[in-house]
Formats: sequence, structure tokens, C-alpha cells
Amino acid sequence: MAASIVVGIAAVGVAPGPAFAQVVNDPIAAVKNVAEQTSAAEMDVLRDAVTSPMEATASGQRTALAQNGVAITLPALSSDSIRLGAEGNPQVGLTLPFASESSEATVDPSGAVSFDNENGSQTVVVGKSAGAVQVATVISNKNAPQRYEYTFDVEGEAQLIADPQTGAVIVTDQSGVPIAQVAAPWAVDAEGRDVATSYEISGGTLTQVVDLDAQPVTYPVVADPQTLYFWWGQAMKFSKSETKQVANAANAGYASLLSAFCGLIASGPGAVTCGVVSGALILAFGNQFKSAAAAGKCIQINMPYAGVVIGGPLTWSLHTVTC
Repeated sequence: MAASIVVGIAAVGVAPGPAFAQVVNDPIAAVKNVAEQTSAAEMDVLRDAVTSPMEATASGQRTALAQNGVAITLPALSSDSIRLGAEGNPQVGLTLPFASESSEATVDPSGAVSFDNENGSQTVVVGKSAGAVQVATVISNKNAPQRYEYTFDVEGEAQLIADPQTGAVIVTDQSGVPIAQVAAPWAVDAEGRDVATSYEISGGTLTQVVDLDAQPVTYPVVADPQTLYFWWGQAMKFSKSETKQVANAANAGYASLLSAFCGLIASGPGAVTCGVVSGALILAFGNQFKSAAAAGKCIQINMPYAGVVIGGPLTWSLHTVTC
């Protein structure tokens, strides 16, 4: 399950051909190639880009409001941090790899901004309509770094907690309140083959390690963290297979539905006691899962911070979302 400041990581190679040189030299072409090589939605870096106008600030940074009111600020210089925040909630900052070494932003018509890290890698940053930011590092050759550091702050020092079950990382403030989630790392080459990649955590810094030596790869390679802001509190997003699992359980009856739903909730980030989910509430949840599964979509549960402790599932809202 995913939750709401999401960072997902990939490595994707580009097969050689007539346009090979253009792709190597163009980070936007490289991230577009990712989407062409796989049907996985998280690998489509430019998908669901924020549609509201990105306005330049006095410092040259670009800001926009996502559909849910999350303010997204993209940097003009890579030394500027990405900022995500909603009125009345903590603001999250994310500093890019090699921030002190790379160039000013180049703005693409898609709304993405890119930076040349001057070391055989480039960074592409995309604001998402759901209040997310996706950051793609384009690795151009075998001499480029294999380690990419992302430093988080939540109005001060952030803490990072690894989820051993999902491979995700939870971003919290100093008091341990979940503010964001970094999705599990992924890495794929041009032919759809997995490339070894993993996270390392040190304080508020998350390092993505892409092992370019484990197997032959074709360059450029794309390493992709996506960050989605917990503007409502916490969230859990069921994958397509998990949505279908709960929908099938709903068809089998109340007991199966309760078991499947609570089993998945218990393994997610910010897990809560599921015993109070019963009667009409769980049946209503089941109906929404069935509708989402029939449409090929997924379910996301939004849980206000206070509701996690006080009202539990009675305060939750379920949303049918694109997987």
C-alpha cells in the first residue's frame, strides 16, 4: 500500500537505435521512454502533471496548487529544496541529489523542470495533480554516481522509518507524526528487466543505490522517487491486486470482507485497530471496493490525524483513484 508523500524509485535503460543519442542527451526524452517500456503507472514520470498554472516567484521558483489544495514549489536552482504544504499542516521539504553542483532549471512544456548534475546524471522534477512530486534521476553512463541522496525536512529535522513489509519509507516530524511516504524502490531496464536498487537511511537522508554493475544495462538509466503530501493526515492506497482482493472477499460475504480488509490495513503504514470496522460501514467499504475493481481502479483511504486516534474508521473517507 502507498500513502501520501510518495517517493518511488526506478532504473530504466534505453535500447540503442536511431534516436539513442537524442535520448541520452535529453532527460525528458529519457523519462518518456520509461513509460513506453512498461505499463506500470508509477514509471510514467510525466503522467498526471499538475494542471493549474505554475507561477514563477521572485526567486524564480515555480509554484502551483494541486487538485486538493496542496501547494507545490519546484526549485529554480537545484540547491533550492522542493516544498509541499497545505494550509494548517506541516510543510515538507526535499533536497535533490548533488544540489550544490548542478545547473539552473530548464523548464519543459510539460511543466517538468530539469537540472544537469555535471557528473553524468540529470534530475527531472514533476509536480503531480494529486499533490505529489516525482523526481527522476537520469543516469547517462557507467561513470555516473550510483548513489543519490534525498534529504527531507518537516519544518525542521525529519525522521525516516523503513517499512520492512512493503519496502516503503515513512517520513515523520520530530514527534513521530507521519507526514509522507516514500514508495518502495524499483528499477527496470529498457527491456523490462529488473535492475538492483535499494534504499539506505541516515537520519533525514534517504539514499537510493542503483547497482549498475549487477547486470548489463543500456543507458540512460532512470532512478525515480515520487513524493506525495499527507495533506489530510495519513493515507493508504490499495494496489489494483489488493483492491480486487477486497472486492472478491466482499462477494464472498461479511466475514471474508472483514478479514481481507483488516488484514491489509494491519500491514500498512500508520496501522490502526480494525476491530471497530463492522456492520454497515464495512459493507459500504466493500461496495466501493467492488465498484473500483470493476472499473480497473484502486481505492485510497484518507485518515485525518485526529481520527486515527479518536474516531478510527468512522472518520475515514474512501476514494476511487487511478492505480
